[in-house]
Amino acid sequence: MSQIENNSKAYATRLIHGAEHILDPKGQKALATLLCLITIRVEFTELNTLSVTSDDRTWLRENLEPPPLWQIWIARYIGNQLESHWCRHYGMQLVSSPDDHAGPGECNTQTTTLVLGQLCAHTFSSSVFPEFSGYKGTLFKIWPISGFDINTAALPPVGDDDVVSLSEALARGMKPIPE
Repeated sequence: MSQIENNSKAYATRLIHGAEHILDPKGQKALATLLCLITIRVEFTELNTLSVTSDDRTWLRENLEPPPLWQIWIARYIGNQLESHWCRHYGMQLVSSPDDHAGPGECNTQTTTLVLGQLCAHTFSSSVFPEFSGYKGTLFKIWPISGFDINTAALPPVGDDDVVSLSEALARGMKPIPE
């Protein structure tokens, strides 16, 4: 895991400090891998909402990149309540069949919104909802890699209300399950 941290340090540091630069595909992969690792670590702070599969954790360890079905986006944080937003992690269960169990420990989807300095990142993974379309137009996707460079000067700005809205977007967009 220290290899992941070392490989991403230069890229993450520039974004955290708001330095404008070109984030090439190599940098996007390194940053996405770090954000995946952080998400997995954060998840263990609330064991009732664990949702990242052991297969995904193994993939990260063996391949040193996020699993193929993960999605990761970034933006530039311009708010002034940094300490309130450093991490917003939600593990949830998106029911895929009537036979699925419900309750703590049965999560199969996660979203995590992180704010580190001027870097706002959002991760999504799900074992039952891989076709998630994401946040087109509001964030820059860095995983899966598009193959294009990203000029960080063009990162969309997100303020304090935007961070809260982003972190809750998936839950707000889901239809309630009829009783």
